[in-house]
Amino acid sequence: MEEEKLLYAIITKRGAEETRNGGESSPLPLSSLALPSITGIDEAPLETIPYRDLAAVVSVIDLNRFAQACPDPCRGEERLRADMVRYQQVNLTLLQHYTVVPLRFGFTARDREHVEDVLGKIYLQLRTLLKRLDGTVELIVQAFWDLSKILQGIAAQDEYLVQAKREAPREQRSMTSEQRAIAIGQRLFGAAEARKKELTAVIHAHLSRWALDSAEGSGRPVFGQTDPEPGRRAEESETTIGVERIFNRSYLVEKEQEPLFDTMLDQLSTRYQPYVTFSYIGPLPAYSFTNIEFNQGNFEVIARARQTLTLPEQASLEDIKAAYRCSALSCHPDRHPEDPQAGARFRAITSAYEVLETYCRSLQNFLGETPPYSFAREQVERTFTVKEQREACYP
Repeated sequence: MEEEKLLYAIITKRGAEETRNGGESSPLPLSSLALPSITGIDEAPLETIPYRDLAAVVSVIDLNRFAQACPDPCRGEERLRADMVRYQQVNLTLLQHYTVVPLRFGFTARDREHVEDVLGKIYLQLRTLLKRLDGTVELIVQAFWDLSKILQGIAAQDEYLVQAKREAPREQRSMTSEQRAIAIGQRLFGAAEARKKELTAVIHAHLSRWALDSAEGSGRPVFGQTDPEPGRRAEESETTIGVERIFNRSYLVEKEQEPLFDTMLDQLSTRYQPYVTFSYIGPLPAYSFTNIEFNQGNFEVIARARQTLTLPEQASLEDIKAAYRCSALSCHPDRHPEDPQAGARFRAITSAYEVLETYCRSLQNFLGETPPYSFAREQVERTFTVKEQREACYP
């Protein structure tokens, strides 16, 4: 048996702020969940591996489980599905008690020390994400319509198409019947696309009022979830004749705002029925809003953030805030409504500020550093090296 640590998520206590404690974090025991029966894949016990003020939730896994091919493809698929269900159940349970950054399914590390090294390498990304995701959940909304019914409605309301049924318009009188049919079809489907664009824009505009962020749906299957409410459940098979999915977005919503988000979705469902049906999945851990670059260490992340805000190699928190305000003001999407990249630039600026603020707070709280703070590689790597952290705590 070749055993490694299977990682489910990174957690921290809700609302937790970094507190200086000699450079070492206190463990976050799962016993505080009051769920002693919670187990991982293969009923393996869960454990936490702490690093500073966060911890990885792991269980022991036999790597041969993933490497061995199942002779029966159906049974192999069932086993994979069962593993993913348990993985998501663990993260859903953690979400009830902690702020959670879910990790991709199947992420493993050699041993405890390897997990600690990974946490140290990407600490800034994790801590920034945990701060951003504190008190939030992911809600997935999908909308479907029956294209044949939509086309029938357009044909009945479009004056041009109504007239075409009676007699060919002047510009079509020189056309053959086949050419006229093609022209009518193009107009129908063009009108349907315009209606879809308008409809999805309205849905997103109303839902995004109650969300911190949103992302295009990835089509990731969600296992182990309660079925959507009957009134919102749609025929989700892409092969169903006439039924087309026209909307698929994930929303990052504060838990306090979730009832308002639900009410808005109810209103949209009532407004557009029976032409549009909605599917609603959640609350979930923020899978769609967790973008960890494991190939980017803390220095690479800081260097990119520093360049984004055009800061020198040393700066104080006040310098960082001033640079952020200046860049955010000049690049705000409201100032550039015609620029489709303005939103992405603004998010990059905000992310850069969050990373640098987290880094400076770490220097303050864990190492007692005073401003200005250095962004040099040597300083950054020294700050987050697990070995040096241990030596600092246990001389």
